[in-house]
Amino acid sequence: MRKQGAYTVSALSTTINALLSCGGIKESGSLRNIQLKRAGKTIATLDLYDLLMKGDTSADQPLQPGDVIFVPVIEKQITMSGAVHRPAKYEIMGNETLKSVIDLAGGARDRSVLDIIRLERMDLNFRLAVKNLNFSEDASFTVKEGDQISLGFAGNAIRNSVSITWGCGKYWRL
Repeated sequence: MRKQGAYTVSALSTTINALLSCGGIKESGSLRNIQLKRAGKTIATLDLYDLLMKGDTSADQPLQPGDVIFVPVIEKQITMSGAVHRPAKYEIMGNETLKSVIDLAGGARDRSVLDIIRLERMDLNFRLAVKNLNFSEDASFTVKEGDQISLGFAGNAIRNSVSITWGCGKYWRL
């Protein structure tokens, strides 16, 4: 949370209301593992991606006196860039696939190239390994912490073409 400490909130407040009243969550805080603790036990876990991506508040819980909202640090992130609707860093829970992280990023844009998706990943020797994925074949490919995934845009350039011109300035493109 941006402003940690004790807060007095309305009797009708929920976890999300309390998070908003204290200034939200820091960049280092998890958006997917917010824990509501009561009497030392975790009674609910809130994934804010459900609210942010789907508008779903069903996991939001009403607060009671003495409740604690615990926001752990982000554990795993990937980066989505290129021809997606919301290029950004995304927190992953560990079981996401190529399809699910493209969905997190708002899906592929109209002019995206899905048969060559670039994946950059550190190998066991801490060297960068680059792999091209094909969405139709690799949609269930499991992504890992630190992956950088980029969808390319279809280009405007015409390739493998021949132009024929003659004196009157007209031409045909084959």
